[in-house]
Amino acid sequence: MQPTLDSHAQVVTLRDQLRQARDTRRLSCLTSNATTKLVVNAVKGDPEDGEDSPFYAALGYVQSSAQKSGLTRKAGQTAEAGQTVSSTSTASK
Repeated sequence: MQPTLDSHAQVVTLRDQLRQARDTRRLSCLTSNATTKLVVNAVKGDPEDGEDSPFYAALGYVQSSAQKSGLTRKAGQTAEAGQTVSSTSTASK
């Protein structure tokens, strides 16, 4: 019976170690994320670098000059069920 009891005790110990390792990882991620935000804000606020610099892009962010407006106008979008609107149509008053 002793080998079985030892195995169960080892599993309990390993589960505790895993829980502690996950807690440590979570806390270190929070610290790392806060530090990363501070670095990015420093780059954005630097007059030589800023949001339009290659360094900002190297950090994994999109430069302000490369950002798209997000506005799209697609021809043939459905206005209501069964009706289509083309880009050349005009609304009636």
